[in-house]
This record gives sequence, structure tokens and C-alpha cells, in this order.
Amino acid sequence: MLLYSTSEVTHPALIFVFNSVIAFLISAFFFFAVLKPRLNFLSSGVHFVLVLLHGMLSCITQITITIAIVILGPGNAVAIFFTMPIFATLFDVLCVGQRCMKINFMFTILSFVGVVLVSRPSFVTGEEEDEYLQRRFFVKVVGVVCGIIGAMAFSGALFAGRKLAELETDTIVTVLSYSSQYSVVSITLCTVLNAWRIPRQTETIIALSATGLISLCGMALHYLAVSFESPVTVSVILTLHVVFAYAGQYIFFTFPFHWTIGIGSALIMVSCVGVTMSRHREQVAAQDEEKEEELLAQDTEEKTPILE
Repeated sequence: MLLYSTSEVTHPALIFVFNSVIAFLISAFFFFAVLKPRLNFLSSGVHFVLVLLHGMLSCITQITITIAIVILGPGNAVAIFFTMPIFATLFDVLCVGQRCMKINFMFTILSFVGVVLVSRPSFVTGEEEDEYLQRRFFVKVVGVVCGIIGAMAFSGALFAGRKLAELETDTIVTVLSYSSQYSVVSITLCTVLNAWRIPRQTETIIALSATGLISLCGMALHYLAVSFESPVTVSVILTLHVVFAYAGQYIFFTFPFHWTIGIGSALIMVSCVGVTMSRHREQVAAQDEEKEEELLAQDTEEKTPILE
């Protein structure tokens, strides 16, 4: 909500700077004041690479979802962004080697249909578009693509975060990696685009600063959630973002509502929950099978001396 409201009076590149630098200053303070790290606070080179990768993917996520929010509005952007569990399932198949079930493939198609309905191209709405609307549709496509890229990056960050949690990486380290990389990118973009025009309104400056604090808390809580709970459960709970975003944009902003947006968002949420629950059932079945094999092996070991 804050990102969208400040984008009306502030250049997106400057929003990136406030969002990242505030998060960086807070995380750097806690990093040196609380952790008091030594030079070898990361266990290995792989650990260091994982921290950098997690930060880079989180940085890409934050930038792309911000662009999508500015172009599409909070509800539509978040709805498209939460195709994330679909990409998490695909990465699980491609990278981890898990088999892809037919029902997951069906949910992937369902999610794609939902994205099309949310973006509302002319072949869905049946509306004739003049040159201005065609340009506007092109901009909307950019927003949709950014939302999907953000979903893909967030899926990768989910895998990296889970691995970092297994290595017992402190939350402050992951947030500092994200905010430092995000700060470098945002300051560079703001300089290249000559967007250093800070608004004079006190309310706008407070709102811009608040985005940095909120994004910092969001990233930290997301990592903590993956540390304590399975990614499946976290992914399902995160789909509530869609409900909150749509409720917020209709309460605080005058967004027109179209039936395709509601149906598309519902399809995306159904597909996301369906994929994650399907994956959860696969994991439970695999764990049960492993337990049966262990019990069978123990039973065999107990009987072998008697036979001898």
C-alpha cells in the first residue's frame, strides 16, 4: 500500500533507495552490535555463496514486485507474484529431481489462465483498443513480466533460505546480504536515471522510510518462517497476501473492479494452494515409505541371528 501511494509523487528509483538504505542501516547496526562477527563467521565458501545468492534473489524480488505494484496496483501485482509456488514446484523437479505429477501440471496451467485474466488483455475483455490503450497494455505486460520474474526469484530465494537455515545462518546475516546488494543496485539506478528529487512533504518521507522498515521485517520474518516451518506451509500461508492486497487497494484507493480480476486471482490462489498441498502429500507419503523401510530393516536384523 505504501509503495503504491508514494509512487504517485516519487520516482520508483528513489523509492528503491529509501526501501533499501533504511533496511541496510538497521540490519548493519544489529549485525555489528548484536552478532559482533569475526572474519570467519561463515563456515565455508559454499556458505558465503549461498548468503550472496539468497540476497541477490531477494533483491531481484523486491525490485520487480515494486515495479509490478506501481504499474498494476497492489492486488494485481501480488496475485501474479503468487504464482511463486508453481515455480517452486518446477525448480524442485528440475534441480532436485522430484517427479512432476499430472495434477501439478494442471495447476500450472490454471495459474497461467489466472495471470491472463488478471492482466486483462483485449482478447479476454473483447474491448477495442486505441493507440493509447495499446501503449497502456504494453506497460501492463511489463508489470506482469516483472511480477512473474519476482515470483521466480522468490522461489529461488526460498530454496536458498531453506539451505541457509540448515546451516544455522543468523537472520541478520541474510537480511544484511539482501539490503546491501539492494542498496548498491538502487543507488546506481537512481543516479543513472537522475531521480534524486526528494519530496518535501513530511508525510511522503515518513512513508518512504516506513517501506524500508516494513521490507526489512518482511524478509526477516520470511526467513524465520522457513527456518521453523516447512516451505509448503509457509507458501500456503503467504497466499493470504492476495486477499490483504485486494482488500487494501479497494479500501484505501479507488480501484475499479472487473470480474476477470476476481476470477483470475481466485484461480491463482487455488492453483498455488493445490500445488503446495499436493507436494505436501508427496512428502508425507515419501516419509511414510522411508519409515516402513527402516522398520523392515530393523525387523530383518533382529531375525538374522535367530536363523543363523
